[in-house]
Amino acid sequence: MRIGELAALVGVSTRTNVVVELTEPVTVVRPLGGRAEATTIRFFTDTPEALLDALRPSPHHSVP
Repeated sequence: MRIGELAALVGVSTRTNVVVELTEPVTVVRPLGGRAEATTIRFFTDTPEALLDALRPSPHHSVP
């Protein structure tokens, strides 16, 4: 795993692989309590349509 990348790998079978590249780093807490800065988040989902709906900006939220 590269610096700045968070991977959440849990039971992958038939799920969709997702990569989210952030516009700025976020602080994440690692499983043993350490902190790191991440600019890319990788994980799997079994409901990609619901994930896309959740990631889309709402009509009430303005994007800079």
